[in-house]
Amino acid sequence: NGKTNSGKDLAAGQYYYEVTIFFESSKRESTPTTIKGWVQIIR
Repeated sequence: NGKTNSGKDLAAGQYYYEVTIFFESSKRESTPTTIKGWVQIIR
């Protein structure tokens, strides 16, 4: 939504994100998946 965790607007610009997720599966251990990308905020 273009806001910080405290609710303030982020500045317009391009932001990089990276997230590592573990998908639930029937295996004992799941392999982590890392997703990286960019998002642009235009105001």
